[in-house]
Order: sequence, then C-alpha cells, then structure tokens
Amino acid sequence: MDVDNTDFFYGLEPHWLTRDRLYMVFVAREALCGAWIAGQLYSDTAARLQLQQTYLFLRGWVRRLVARRAVRKQEYLGMDPLSGAFLARDRRNFCIFSKQILDVAVSRRPSLWAANSVGTVRVTLATGEIRKFVLIEGQDADDVAEILRRVCPETKLVGKARPISPANKWNHARRTRFYVLCCAVFSLFAAGFTLVAVGRGNDPGPWAGGVLNTLGALYCGVRAAKCRKLAADENQEAQGFTLRPSNESVSLDKRR
Repeated sequence: MDVDNTDFFYGLEPHWLTRDRLYMVFVAREALCGAWIAGQLYSDTAARLQLQQTYLFLRGWVRRLVARRAVRKQEYLGMDPLSGAFLARDRRNFCIFSKQILDVAVSRRPSLWAANSVGTVRVTLATGEIRKFVLIEGQDADDVAEILRRVCPETKLVGKARPISPANKWNHARRTRFYVLCCAVFSLFAAGFTLVAVGRGNDPGPWAGGVLNTLGALYCGVRAAKCRKLAADENQEAQGFTLRPSNESVSLDKRR
C-alpha cells in the first residue's frame, strides 16, 4: 500500500451506551483502516454545544483533549495503516479489507447525532454487521464517496447537497448569543442564591453560590460585548460574500 497517497476522512462512530469515537478512516484500494483519535469531546465546537454553561469552567480540560487529538493525528500520519503497529497502537483501531465489505452508502443528509454533521457513511459487512460514521467538520460527502470507491466501486451517494455558508461556522455572532444566554442563566442562579441567602441569614453556602454565579454572569457579559464588536467587524468584512456553489467540493485532508 502506498502510504504517501492515502486519503482519509473524519468519521464519528455513534455509541448508545459508551462514548462516541472519532476516527481517522484511511482509504486505500484494499482496505478501510480506522485510527481512534478522540472521544465525545473531539473539538472546541463540539464541547461548547454539549457542555453548554459548564464549558466555561472546563475550557482548559477541553483544550488538552483537542491538543491530544492533534498529537494522535500526527502520529498516525507517519504510520502504515496496514502494519501491525497500527492496530496494536489502540484496541479501538480497526482494519476492514475490501473482500469483507458488502456495501457502502454515503448520505449527504446531516445526522441528528452531531450538531455539525454534514452527512454519514454506512458500511455493511459480509457478516451482516453495519458500521456507521457521521461526517463532521466541513467535510464534503461527495469527496468522501469518491475516495471510498477505491475500496467499493459501487459506493452509493444519496441525499441532496447543501451549500456551505458562513452560518455553518461557529462565528462571533453565534458566540455572542451563546454568552448572552450563559449570562442570563448565571444571573438567574445568582438571584436565586441571593434570595435563599437572605432567608437563611448567616449560612455562607448560598452567599458563596450567589457570588460565584454573579462572577460568571459578569464574565459572560464581558465576553458577549467583545464578541458583539467582533461580529460587527465580521459582518463588514462579509459584505458582498457569495455562497459557494453546492457542486464545489471541500478538499479533504490528504497525506503528504
């Protein structure tokens, strides 16, 4: 296998009873090889959407998780996906050979499993097992289907293509709304704790809760004001922006 010319795509494998798994799925003529690189919180955007208000307190932890993903990615880029070391690196890694694949279907329709989904890949094995991967992070389902045809020439592509626009980005306007919402939630909690504290008198617990939530509300208010200013600048720069044609592909990561 020519490891210097192997494409890959990011696929989030959903799990009901355990955490989701994000794979780099390497595609060659003879196999699909998946390298586990992250779990449920695979990016800053995914963390913001899933953690909501608690993201503010777990941001440092999330950044470490994202940094580890980048390290794993670089490690696998220097590894032969068909080597024993590849599978031995992590028990969640897999390698599916073309003779084991019965059918591959790519859908352009976003999955409800992930907020930033742009489609899905469904791989049916000869054993009857089905492995499903949610496409994330601005990938293009048409491009993914094209490279999957190396393994399964009869790969099906279904669903209507959706144009890519700035609305799909986690831009400053969305950040502003997010921080305003957090500010409102923290303010409500601060008011509630303060009322309880007044009723209990000398009990320090409610007073501490009120102070902490007030600080959270102030922080979110300041962040919202900053993001609002950046959003205004972003809108000015977006004057005359034209939507990308729906048949124009978004480049996949390619191994150099």
